[in-house]
Amino acid sequence: MASIPNYAVDASVASKWHLRDEQYVEPSMTLLKEFREGRAYLTAPDYILHEVANAILKASRRSSREHRMSFEVGRRAVEVFLR
Repeated sequence: MASIPNYAVDASVASKWHLRDEQYVEPSMTLLKEFREGRAYLTAPDYILHEVANAILKASRRSSREHRMSFEVGRRAVEVFLR
């Protein structure tokens, strides 16, 4: 029986699960799907919770360019990620 691979995930990968306009979203989503199907283990440092929440909330704030998502969508994305 083959062993299940274990990947260390950082915030740049995990952020792509919610910020779909980033580069390399498809490989990050594939990794998440493998995890959900039990075909991969994912590990991450505890501070990933803060980093991903910050990236999502930054994307929902107004800036010089149009914001990438509404604040409400960003808030829900943070809730989903923290679960």
